[in-house]
Amino acid sequence: MQVNLTELLSYLGIQEDLLGYETDSSQYRDDDKEKTCSAEVRMAGEQREFEVEILTFFDEPEEGAPPVEQILAMIGKPKSGDRWSLSQASVKGEPLNFGGWEEGVCAFYTEIVMNLRQEVFPDIDALIDEHLQGEGGQAGRNKRGGGRKNPKFKPPSNSISMKRGF
Repeated sequence: MQVNLTELLSYLGIQEDLLGYETDSSQYRDDDKEKTCSAEVRMAGEQREFEVEILTFFDEPEEGAPPVEQILAMIGKPKSGDRWSLSQASVKGEPLNFGGWEEGVCAFYTEIVMNLRQEVFPDIDALIDEHLQGEGGQAGRNKRGGGRKNPKFKPPSNSISMKRGF
């Protein structure tokens, strides 16, 4: 998938281009679960790339577990001319390597942000299964075979303006 920066950011629910050093972020803390989820897109100073990250912070992690878990890490970079693409995406440390993963990861990120904005702690494993790994997700659809080699990318239908809220 190669699209212009404005279009790529809109797939992540961001309605305006990010300038150098700008960040678009959402965060929610669940006092009952004693953990926080944070989702953000950060533009590099020179606007040569942006990073997308979802983190979960635990007040009291289980024994031997780290206090922070990286759920999603991804980079967006310019490819040719004004075209950008997503690369180096991983979910819980596992690289995404199925056809059409870009659509699934954008829908996943957008749904996480929608949950955070509604002050609901997202069910991360269910959303990973829905959008990325399970039979209903992008990876599941890809495993069934068939389809075109170059599928058209469609933005998630649940686009939100992360700059202006709902």
